[in-house]
Amino acid sequence: DPTLPQLEQIATAPFFSPGGELILTEGFHAEQRTWLKLDDELKGITVPQKSSSGDVAKAVSLFTSDLLVDFPFVNQADRANCLGAFILPFARAMIDDLTPLHLFEAPTNGSGKGLLVSLLSLLTSGEEIVIQVFPYQEEEVRKRLTSELLRGRPIIAFDNADTKRRLDSATLAAVLTARVWGDRELGKTADITVHNNAIWAMTGNNLEVSNELADRMVRIRIDPKIERPRDRDPTKFKHHPIKEWVEKNRRLLVTAALTLTQAWINAGTFPNRRVGIPVRIRSEERRVGKECRSR
Repeated sequence: DPTLPQLEQIATAPFFSPGGELILTEGFHAEQRTWLKLDDELKGITVPQKSSSGDVAKAVSLFTSDLLVDFPFVNQADRANCLGAFILPFARAMIDDLTPLHLFEAPTNGSGKGLLVSLLSLLTSGEEIVIQVFPYQEEEVRKRLTSELLRGRPIIAFDNADTKRRLDSATLAAVLTARVWGDRELGKTADITVHNNAIWAMTGNNLEVSNELADRMVRIRIDPKIERPRDRDPTKFKHHPIKEWVEKNRRLLVTAALTLTQAWINAGTFPNRRVGIPVRIRSEERRVGKECRSR
């Protein structure tokens, strides 16, 4: 019905509008085509308009010294990319462009890459995400991507179960560069279009990816450096089980993500919404892309 406003997603946490305004009021927000229905633990949340250096340091520490402290990132670029992934859901509407696929990678099963994606979903929506196996037949890839976009989920995640096959999908590459995705409605002949505002994620072990996809992703690699990561002593982790800790501290974590975004705005980067990644990280991502292609 063209007389009705477009609704593309239901958000359960505060977020920033394209204009850099923090959206805290429940209800329909036409510019974002979003209905905000706050989870109970996030109602009444407050974020300082002018964050002090202490506020920013505290917010960063909550992520690096608590949430992510027990994940063995290979280097600082991997850690920075992961922190960026956790902040992105709250700032996504401010980015007037596409965002890359986040590749959570490890050398072996049980390292914690799937857990990182689950924590990202818990923080964003308050619910765990179902990570689906990525199909290799292009027709199935197209159907799966269209189906996921139509559901309006804030995060779309896939697991690359077959590590013996090179990841090379023209359809996936296309959706990662399409602001609006067009396809036929499943089971019908009608054409559909849907805005591509999703945050894309994939997990895998030592993935070999095509040049086309390597240029459209950022790597987040962890390496426990032991043969059986699942056998690690959980009593040595700072917060165990980490999922329960995130559920109990979601309000603090969301406040920290919003505080960092507000500080980014105050620092003068916004409204240049196309420049959100520091040059030093861009350089590191190019190096990582070359590593992915060489493997």
